[in-house]
Amino acid sequence: MKRGADLTALQVKNLPSDSRLHNVGGVRGLYVKKNASGSGSWILRYTAADKKRRDYGLGSYAELTLKEAREKATAALKAIEQGIDPIEARKADIAKAEKDERLGLTFARVAGMWFDDLEEEREKRNPRWRRREEPRLKKNVLPVIGSIPIATLNEMDVLRCIEPLRREGKDETAKKLRTAIKQIAAWAIQKGYRENRLNPAGESLTDLLGTVNAPKAETENHPAVAVEEVPRLMRELLQSKLPTARALVFCIFTAGRSKAVRYTAPEDIDPAEGVWMVRRENDKVKDRRALREVMLSSYALDFLKTLPRIEGAQYLFTSPNGGALTPEGMAQRLKSMHRDRKAVDGVGWVDPVQTKLYGKDRVITPHGMRAAFRTWAEDDAHGNNRRFDPIAVEQCMLHKTDKKYDGAYSRGTYPEERRRIMEAWGRYCMEGKWPDEA
Repeated sequence: MKRGADLTALQVKNLPSDSRLHNVGGVRGLYVKKNASGSGSWILRYTAADKKRRDYGLGSYAELTLKEAREKATAALKAIEQGIDPIEARKADIAKAEKDERLGLTFARVAGMWFDDLEEEREKRNPRWRRREEPRLKKNVLPVIGSIPIATLNEMDVLRCIEPLRREGKDETAKKLRTAIKQIAAWAIQKGYRENRLNPAGESLTDLLGTVNAPKAETENHPAVAVEEVPRLMRELLQSKLPTARALVFCIFTAGRSKAVRYTAPEDIDPAEGVWMVRRENDKVKDRRALREVMLSSYALDFLKTLPRIEGAQYLFTSPNGGALTPEGMAQRLKSMHRDRKAVDGVGWVDPVQTKLYGKDRVITPHGMRAAFRTWAEDDAHGNNRRFDPIAVEQCMLHKTDKKYDGAYSRGTYPEERRRIMEAWGRYCMEGKWPDEA
Protein backbone atom coordinates (compact mmCIF):
# COMPACT_ATOMS: atom_id res chain seq x y z
CA MET A 1 0.00 0.00 0.00
CA LYS A 2 1.39 3.37 -1.02
CA ARG A 3 2.50 5.60 1.81
CA GLY A 4 1.48 9.27 1.60
CA ALA A 5 3.35 12.38 2.69
CA ASP A 6 3.98 12.69 6.41
CA LEU A 7 1.51 15.36 7.48
CA THR A 8 1.99 17.46 10.58
CA ALA A 9 -0.65 17.81 13.30
CA LEU A 10 -1.50 21.28 11.97
CA GLN A 11 -1.88 19.97 8.42
CA VAL A 12 -4.16 17.21 9.68
CA LYS A 13 -6.20 19.78 11.57
CA ASN A 14 -6.62 21.81 8.38
CA LEU A 15 -7.82 18.83 6.33
CA PRO A 16 -11.40 19.24 5.09
CA SER A 17 -14.22 17.78 7.18
CA ASP A 18 -15.76 15.99 4.21
CA SER A 19 -16.17 12.46 5.67
CA ARG A 20 -13.51 11.18 3.26
CA LEU A 21 -10.38 9.20 4.12
CA HIS A 22 -7.23 11.31 4.06
CA ASN A 23 -3.79 9.66 4.11
CA VAL A 24 -1.75 11.31 6.86
CA GLY A 25 1.49 9.37 6.30
CA GLY A 26 4.04 8.46 8.92
CA VAL A 27 2.76 4.88 8.90
CA ARG A 28 1.70 2.85 5.90
CA GLY A 29 -2.10 2.86 5.50
CA LEU A 30 -2.89 5.43 8.22
CA TYR A 31 -5.88 7.63 7.41
CA VAL A 32 -8.09 10.13 9.14
CA LYS A 33 -11.77 10.75 8.46
CA LYS A 34 -13.25 14.02 9.67
CA ASN A 35 -16.96 14.78 9.67
CA ALA A 36 -18.76 18.11 9.41
CA SER A 37 -20.06 17.65 12.97
CA GLY A 38 -16.50 17.79 14.27
CA SER A 39 -16.28 14.08 15.02
CA GLY A 40 -13.96 11.75 13.18
CA SER A 41 -11.77 8.66 13.47
CA TRP A 42 -8.33 7.28 12.76
CA ILE A 43 -8.32 4.38 10.31
CA LEU A 44 -5.68 1.81 9.43
CA ARG A 45 -6.27 0.35 5.98
CA TYR A 46 -4.53 -2.97 5.37
CA THR A 47 -4.71 -6.12 3.27
CA ALA A 48 -5.82 -9.17 5.24
CA ALA A 49 -4.60 -12.74 4.77
CA ASP A 50 -7.51 -13.42 2.41
CA LYS A 51 -6.24 -10.58 0.15
CA LYS A 52 -9.22 -8.43 1.02
CA ARG A 53 -8.83 -4.80 2.06
CA ARG A 54 -9.97 -4.01 5.57
CA ASP A 55 -10.34 -0.80 7.57
CA TYR A 56 -9.41 -1.02 11.24
CA GLY A 57 -10.59 1.74 13.55
CA LEU A 58 -7.82 2.98 15.81
CA GLY A 59 -9.91 5.41 17.81
CA SER A 60 -11.64 8.77 17.86
CA TYR A 61 -9.99 11.70 16.07
CA ALA A 62 -10.84 13.96 19.00
CA GLU A 63 -9.34 11.63 21.61
CA LEU A 64 -6.14 10.46 19.86
CA THR A 65 -3.30 12.76 18.82
CA LEU A 66 -1.54 12.22 15.50
CA LYS A 67 1.45 10.78 17.36
CA GLU A 68 -0.74 8.34 19.31
CA ALA A 69 -2.56 7.29 16.15
CA ARG A 70 0.76 6.51 14.41
CA GLU A 71 1.92 4.49 17.43
CA LYS A 72 -1.25 2.42 17.44
CA ALA A 73 -1.06 1.93 13.67
CA THR A 74 2.58 0.76 13.94
CA ALA A 75 1.64 -1.78 16.64
CA ALA A 76 -1.25 -3.06 14.53
CA LEU A 77 0.99 -3.49 11.46
CA LYS A 78 3.48 -5.51 13.50
CA ALA A 79 0.64 -7.79 14.61
CA ILE A 80 -0.49 -8.19 10.99
CA GLU A 81 3.06 -9.18 10.00
CA GLN A 82 2.86 -11.89 12.68
CA GLY A 83 -0.36 -13.23 11.19
CA ILE A 84 -2.72 -11.57 13.67
CA ASP A 85 -5.67 -9.76 12.13
CA PRO A 86 -6.43 -6.80 14.46
CA ILE A 87 -10.13 -6.76 13.60
CA GLU A 88 -10.53 -10.46 14.39
CA ALA A 89 -8.41 -10.04 17.51
CA ARG A 90 -10.66 -7.22 18.67
CA LYS A 91 -13.77 -9.34 18.05
CA ALA A 92 -12.19 -12.15 20.05
CA ASP A 93 -11.34 -9.77 22.90
CA ILE A 94 -14.89 -8.41 22.96
CA ALA A 95 -16.35 -11.92 22.90
CA LYS A 96 -14.05 -13.00 25.72
CA ALA A 97 -14.92 -9.95 27.79
CA GLU A 98 -18.63 -10.58 27.27
CA LYS A 99 -18.20 -14.24 28.16
CA ASP A 100 -16.16 -13.41 31.25
CA GLU A 101 -18.80 -10.94 32.32
CA ARG A 102 -21.58 -13.43 31.61
CA LEU A 103 -19.89 -16.29 33.46
CA GLY A 104 -18.84 -13.98 36.26
CA LEU A 105 -22.41 -13.13 37.24
CA THR A 106 -22.99 -14.03 40.87
CA PHE A 107 -25.78 -16.28 42.05
CA ALA A 108 -27.44 -13.25 43.69
CA ARG A 109 -27.40 -11.30 40.41
CA VAL A 110 -28.74 -14.22 38.40
CA ALA A 111 -31.43 -14.89 41.00
CA GLY A 112 -32.62 -11.29 40.63
CA MET A 113 -32.67 -11.64 36.84
CA TRP A 114 -34.61 -14.91 37.18
CA PHE A 115 -37.26 -13.23 39.34
CA ASP A 116 -37.51 -10.34 36.86
CA ASP A 117 -37.86 -12.71 33.91
CA LEU A 118 -40.54 -14.96 35.42
CA GLU A 119 -42.43 -12.51 37.62
CA GLU A 120 -45.13 -11.59 35.10
CA GLU A 121 -45.86 -15.21 34.13
CA ARG A 122 -45.77 -16.64 37.66
CA GLU A 123 -47.86 -13.89 39.20
CA LYS A 124 -50.71 -14.55 36.79
CA ARG A 125 -51.28 -17.67 38.89
CA ASN A 126 -50.07 -16.29 42.21
CA PRO A 127 -49.95 -12.49 42.61
CA ARG A 128 -47.70 -12.82 45.66
CA TRP A 129 -45.19 -15.26 44.10
CA ARG A 130 -42.15 -13.00 44.21
CA ARG A 131 -43.03 -11.40 47.55
CA ARG A 132 -43.25 -14.88 49.06
CA GLU A 133 -40.29 -16.59 47.40
CA GLU A 134 -37.65 -13.83 47.26
CA PRO A 135 -37.46 -13.09 51.02
CA ARG A 136 -36.95 -16.80 51.74
CA LEU A 137 -34.06 -16.88 49.28
CA LYS A 138 -32.55 -13.68 50.67
CA LYS A 139 -32.71 -15.00 54.22
CA ASN A 140 -31.37 -18.52 53.75
CA VAL A 141 -29.43 -18.67 50.48
CA LEU A 142 -27.90 -15.36 49.42
CA PRO A 143 -25.84 -14.89 52.61
CA VAL A 144 -24.23 -18.26 51.90
CA ILE A 145 -23.79 -18.43 48.12
CA GLY A 146 -24.96 -15.05 46.83
CA SER A 147 -21.43 -13.87 45.96
CA ILE A 148 -20.41 -17.09 44.17
CA PRO A 149 -20.46 -16.94 40.33
CA ILE A 150 -23.34 -19.05 39.02
CA ALA A 151 -20.86 -20.60 36.56
CA THR A 152 -18.82 -22.20 39.35
CA LEU A 153 -21.62 -23.04 41.80
CA ASN A 154 -21.37 -26.68 42.89
CA GLU A 155 -23.23 -29.23 45.00
CA MET A 156 -21.25 -28.48 48.14
CA ASP A 157 -22.24 -24.82 47.89
CA VAL A 158 -25.92 -25.75 47.70
CA LEU A 159 -25.49 -28.23 50.53
CA ARG A 160 -24.17 -25.44 52.75
CA CYS A 161 -27.50 -23.66 52.25
CA ILE A 162 -29.91 -26.47 52.95
CA GLU A 163 -28.10 -28.77 55.37
CA PRO A 164 -28.44 -26.43 58.39
CA LEU A 165 -32.19 -26.32 57.75
CA ARG A 166 -32.37 -30.11 57.59
CA ARG A 167 -30.50 -30.35 60.87
CA GLU A 168 -33.13 -28.10 62.44
CA GLY A 169 -35.90 -30.30 61.10
CA LYS A 170 -37.01 -27.65 58.58
CA ASP A 171 -37.18 -30.15 55.75
CA GLU A 172 -40.01 -28.40 53.93
CA THR A 173 -38.12 -25.09 53.82
CA ALA A 174 -34.97 -26.90 52.68
CA LYS A 175 -36.95 -28.62 49.94
CA LYS A 176 -38.46 -25.34 48.69
CA LEU A 177 -35.06 -23.63 48.65
CA ARG A 178 -33.46 -26.50 46.78
CA THR A 179 -36.22 -26.32 44.18
CA ALA A 180 -35.67 -22.57 43.77
CA ILE A 181 -31.89 -22.97 43.42
CA LYS A 182 -32.42 -25.77 40.90
CA GLN A 183 -34.77 -23.63 38.82
CA ILE A 184 -32.41 -20.64 38.92
CA ALA A 185 -29.45 -22.81 37.86
CA ALA A 186 -31.47 -24.38 35.02
CA TRP A 187 -32.47 -20.89 33.82
CA ALA A 188 -28.82 -19.79 34.00
CA ILE A 189 -27.75 -22.76 31.87
CA GLN A 190 -30.43 -21.92 29.31
CA LYS A 191 -29.36 -18.25 29.17
CA GLY A 192 -25.67 -19.08 28.82
CA TYR A 193 -24.59 -17.88 32.26
CA ARG A 194 -23.36 -21.35 33.19
CA GLU A 195 -21.41 -23.58 30.78
CA ASN A 196 -21.42 -26.60 33.09
CA ARG A 197 -24.76 -28.21 32.26
CA LEU A 198 -24.75 -30.25 35.48
CA ASN A 199 -27.31 -28.65 37.78
CA PRO A 200 -25.74 -28.21 41.24
CA ALA A 201 -29.11 -28.73 42.91
CA GLY A 202 -30.03 -31.75 40.77
CA GLU A 203 -29.42 -35.47 41.02
CA SER A 204 -25.79 -35.09 42.04
CA LEU A 205 -26.97 -33.22 45.12
CA THR A 206 -29.41 -36.03 45.87
CA ASP A 207 -26.50 -38.46 45.89
CA LEU A 208 -24.53 -36.14 48.15
CA LEU A 209 -27.42 -35.72 50.57
CA GLY A 210 -27.54 -39.47 50.91
CA THR A 211 -24.01 -39.45 52.33
CA VAL A 212 -24.75 -36.81 54.95
CA ASN A 213 -26.06 -38.33 58.15
CA ALA A 214 -27.58 -35.27 59.69
CA PRO A 215 -29.30 -35.80 63.02
CA LYS A 216 -32.85 -34.65 62.32
CA ALA A 217 -34.69 -32.60 64.85
CA GLU A 218 -38.05 -33.85 65.97
CA THR A 219 -40.59 -32.79 63.38
CA GLU A 220 -43.23 -30.42 64.71
CA ASN A 221 -46.80 -31.09 63.64
CA HIS A 222 -49.07 -28.27 62.63
CA PRO A 223 -50.97 -27.01 65.69
CA ALA A 224 -54.52 -28.34 65.46
CA VAL A 225 -57.78 -27.35 67.04
CA ALA A 226 -59.05 -29.81 69.65
CA VAL A 227 -61.84 -31.95 68.17
CA GLU A 228 -64.31 -30.92 70.87
CA GLU A 229 -63.66 -27.26 69.97
CA VAL A 230 -64.42 -27.62 66.26
CA PRO A 231 -68.14 -26.71 66.51
CA ARG A 232 -67.34 -23.55 68.50
CA LEU A 233 -64.63 -22.57 66.01
CA MET A 234 -67.10 -23.01 63.15
CA ARG A 235 -69.63 -20.77 64.88
CA GLU A 236 -67.06 -18.02 65.32
CA LEU A 237 -65.85 -18.29 61.73
CA LEU A 238 -69.39 -18.23 60.35
CA GLN A 239 -70.04 -14.93 62.14
CA SER A 240 -67.39 -13.27 59.96
CA LYS A 241 -67.90 -12.12 56.39
CA LEU A 242 -64.17 -11.99 55.66
CA PRO A 243 -63.02 -14.16 52.72
CA THR A 244 -60.30 -15.73 54.88
CA ALA A 245 -62.86 -16.82 57.48
CA ARG A 246 -65.11 -18.30 54.80
CA ALA A 247 -62.18 -20.16 53.27
CA LEU A 248 -61.34 -21.60 56.70
CA VAL A 249 -64.92 -22.83 57.05
CA PHE A 250 -64.58 -24.64 53.74
CA CYS A 251 -61.19 -26.02 54.88
CA ILE A 252 -62.85 -27.54 57.93
CA PHE A 253 -65.89 -28.91 56.09
CA THR A 254 -63.71 -30.63 53.47
CA ALA A 255 -60.54 -31.37 55.48
CA GLY A 256 -58.91 -29.72 52.48
CA ARG A 257 -55.41 -28.43 52.05
CA SER A 258 -54.98 -24.67 52.22
CA LYS A 259 -53.68 -24.26 48.66
CA ALA A 260 -56.45 -26.35 47.15
CA VAL A 261 -59.07 -24.27 48.96
CA ARG A 262 -57.47 -20.92 48.14
CA TYR A 263 -57.27 -21.69 44.41
CA THR A 264 -60.69 -23.28 44.07
CA ALA A 265 -62.64 -21.82 41.15
CA PRO A 266 -66.45 -21.57 41.23
CA GLU A 267 -66.67 -24.12 38.41
CA ASP A 268 -64.76 -26.68 40.51
CA ILE A 269 -67.88 -27.11 42.64
CA ASP A 270 -70.70 -29.34 41.37
CA PRO A 271 -73.68 -28.66 43.67
CA ALA A 272 -75.89 -31.17 41.88
CA GLU A 273 -73.47 -34.03 42.48
CA GLY A 274 -72.25 -32.66 45.80
CA VAL A 275 -68.62 -32.82 44.70
CA TRP A 276 -65.57 -30.56 44.76
CA MET A 277 -62.98 -31.38 42.12
CA VAL A 278 -59.48 -30.35 43.17
CA ARG A 279 -57.32 -29.39 40.22
CA ARG A 280 -54.07 -31.25 39.81
CA GLU A 281 -51.97 -28.06 39.85
CA ASN A 282 -53.49 -27.15 43.22
CA ASP A 283 -53.02 -30.58 44.78
CA LYS A 284 -49.99 -31.68 46.76
CA VAL A 285 -50.12 -35.10 45.09
CA LYS A 286 -49.17 -34.65 41.42
CA ASP A 287 -49.76 -38.22 40.26
CA ARG A 288 -52.19 -38.11 37.33
CA ARG A 289 -54.01 -41.12 38.75
CA ALA A 290 -54.55 -39.54 42.16
CA LEU A 291 -58.05 -39.16 43.55
CA ARG A 292 -59.10 -35.50 43.52
CA GLU A 293 -62.83 -35.77 44.14
CA VAL A 294 -63.98 -34.45 47.52
CA MET A 295 -67.49 -35.28 48.68
CA LEU A 296 -69.44 -32.30 50.00
CA SER A 297 -71.82 -32.77 52.90
CA SER A 298 -75.26 -31.19 52.88
CA TYR A 299 -73.89 -28.78 55.50
CA ALA A 300 -71.04 -27.74 53.23
CA LEU A 301 -73.42 -27.25 50.32
CA ASP A 302 -75.71 -25.08 52.46
CA PHE A 303 -72.69 -22.99 53.42
CA LEU A 304 -71.66 -22.54 49.78
CA LYS A 305 -75.11 -21.15 48.99
CA THR A 306 -74.44 -18.28 51.40
CA LEU A 307 -71.29 -17.11 49.61
CA PRO A 308 -71.59 -13.86 47.64
CA ARG A 309 -71.55 -14.24 43.88
CA ILE A 310 -68.89 -12.01 42.31
CA GLU A 311 -69.27 -11.63 38.54
CA GLY A 312 -66.16 -12.84 36.71
CA ALA A 313 -64.40 -13.94 39.90
CA GLN A 314 -61.57 -16.36 39.22
CA TYR A 315 -61.68 -17.92 42.66
CA LEU A 316 -64.40 -19.03 45.04
CA PHE A 317 -62.72 -17.11 47.87
CA THR A 318 -61.38 -13.84 46.51
CA SER A 319 -58.95 -11.42 48.13
CA PRO A 320 -59.69 -7.66 48.10
CA ASN A 321 -57.43 -7.24 45.04
CA GLY A 322 -59.32 -9.92 43.13
CA GLY A 323 -56.63 -12.58 43.39
CA ALA A 324 -56.37 -15.74 45.41
CA LEU A 325 -56.07 -15.64 49.18
CA THR A 326 -52.64 -16.15 50.68
CA PRO A 327 -51.62 -18.77 53.27
CA GLU A 328 -50.40 -15.92 55.46
CA GLY A 329 -53.82 -14.28 55.29
CA MET A 330 -55.62 -17.40 56.46
CA ALA A 331 -53.12 -18.00 59.25
CA GLN A 332 -53.43 -14.36 60.31
CA ARG A 333 -57.21 -14.70 60.62
CA LEU A 334 -56.73 -17.52 63.13
CA LYS A 335 -54.09 -15.54 65.03
CA SER A 336 -56.45 -12.58 65.26
CA MET A 337 -59.23 -14.82 66.56
CA HIS A 338 -56.76 -16.29 69.06
CA ARG A 339 -55.87 -12.85 70.43
CA ASP A 340 -59.53 -11.89 70.78
CA ARG A 341 -60.46 -15.09 72.57
CA LYS A 342 -57.40 -15.09 74.82
CA ALA A 343 -58.30 -11.61 76.00
CA VAL A 344 -61.56 -13.12 77.27
CA ASP A 345 -60.67 -16.61 78.55
CA GLY A 346 -56.88 -16.40 78.94
CA VAL A 347 -56.37 -19.39 76.61
CA GLY A 348 -57.34 -18.52 73.06
CA TRP A 349 -57.34 -20.76 70.01
CA VAL A 350 -54.39 -23.07 70.63
CA ASP A 351 -53.42 -26.71 70.23
CA PRO A 352 -53.71 -27.81 73.89
CA VAL A 353 -51.29 -30.72 73.55
CA GLN A 354 -48.55 -28.76 71.78
CA THR A 355 -49.01 -25.72 74.02
CA LYS A 356 -48.37 -27.89 77.07
CA LEU A 357 -45.46 -29.68 75.37
CA TYR A 358 -43.62 -26.53 74.25
CA GLY A 359 -44.61 -24.28 77.11
CA LYS A 360 -45.91 -21.53 74.84
CA ASP A 361 -49.01 -20.74 72.81
CA ARG A 362 -49.23 -22.92 69.72
CA VAL A 363 -51.94 -21.13 67.75
CA ILE A 364 -54.02 -23.38 65.54
CA THR A 365 -53.25 -23.38 61.80
CA PRO A 366 -55.26 -24.00 58.62
CA HIS A 367 -53.40 -27.26 57.99
CA GLY A 368 -54.15 -28.34 61.55
CA MET A 369 -57.84 -28.57 60.58
CA ARG A 370 -56.99 -31.75 58.69
CA ALA A 371 -55.52 -33.24 61.85
CA ALA A 372 -58.75 -32.44 63.70
CA PHE A 373 -60.76 -34.29 61.05
CA ARG A 374 -58.51 -37.32 61.25
CA THR A 375 -58.62 -37.37 65.05
CA TRP A 376 -62.41 -37.26 64.85
CA ALA A 377 -62.52 -40.06 62.27
CA GLU A 378 -60.25 -42.29 64.40
CA ASP A 379 -61.96 -41.56 67.73
CA ASP A 380 -62.58 -44.75 69.69
CA ALA A 381 -64.71 -43.32 72.49
CA HIS A 382 -67.61 -42.87 70.06
CA GLY A 383 -66.66 -45.81 67.84
CA ASN A 384 -65.63 -43.83 64.76
CA ASN A 385 -62.52 -45.99 64.40
CA ARG A 386 -64.82 -49.00 63.86
CA ARG A 387 -67.56 -47.12 62.04
CA PHE A 388 -65.51 -45.70 59.15
CA ASP A 389 -63.32 -47.52 56.65
CA PRO A 390 -59.69 -46.34 57.20
CA ILE A 391 -58.94 -46.30 53.47
CA ALA A 392 -61.97 -44.10 52.83
CA VAL A 393 -60.84 -41.75 55.62
CA GLU A 394 -57.45 -41.39 53.91
CA GLN A 395 -59.19 -40.79 50.59
CA CYS A 396 -61.36 -38.08 52.14
CA MET A 397 -58.09 -36.26 52.85
CA LEU A 398 -56.81 -36.99 49.31
CA HIS A 399 -53.92 -38.98 50.75
CA LYS A 400 -52.10 -41.55 48.65
CA THR A 401 -53.00 -44.95 50.07
CA ASP A 402 -50.77 -47.21 47.94
CA LYS A 403 -48.05 -48.01 50.46
CA LYS A 404 -50.13 -48.06 53.61
CA TYR A 405 -53.10 -50.01 52.32
CA ASP A 406 -51.71 -51.96 49.35
CA GLY A 407 -53.37 -49.55 46.96
CA ALA A 408 -51.39 -51.06 44.08
CA TYR A 409 -53.89 -53.93 44.14
CA SER A 410 -56.98 -51.94 45.05
CA ARG A 411 -58.54 -49.39 42.75
CA GLY A 412 -61.66 -48.69 44.84
CA THR A 413 -62.51 -45.08 45.64
CA TYR A 414 -65.36 -45.81 48.10
CA PRO A 415 -67.57 -42.92 46.96
CA GLU A 416 -70.56 -43.81 49.15
CA GLU A 417 -68.41 -44.43 52.22
CA ARG A 418 -66.60 -41.13 51.69
CA ARG A 419 -69.90 -39.33 51.34
CA ARG A 420 -71.16 -40.95 54.57
CA ILE A 421 -68.01 -39.88 56.42
CA MET A 422 -68.16 -36.28 55.20
CA GLU A 423 -71.87 -35.99 56.03
CA ALA A 424 -71.20 -37.18 59.58
CA TRP A 425 -68.28 -34.76 59.85
CA GLY A 426 -70.39 -31.87 58.58
CA ARG A 427 -73.06 -32.67 61.16
CA TYR A 428 -70.46 -32.70 63.91
CA CYS A 429 -69.00 -29.38 62.77
CA MET A 430 -72.37 -27.64 62.80
CA GLU A 431 -74.28 -29.46 65.56
CA GLY A 432 -71.52 -30.92 67.71
CA LYS A 433 -73.12 -34.36 67.53
CA TRP A 434 -71.16 -37.57 67.07
CA PRO A 435 -72.51 -40.31 64.77
CA ASP A 436 -73.64 -42.35 67.79
CA GLU A 437 -75.66 -39.42 69.14
CA ALA A 438 -79.21 -38.72 68.06
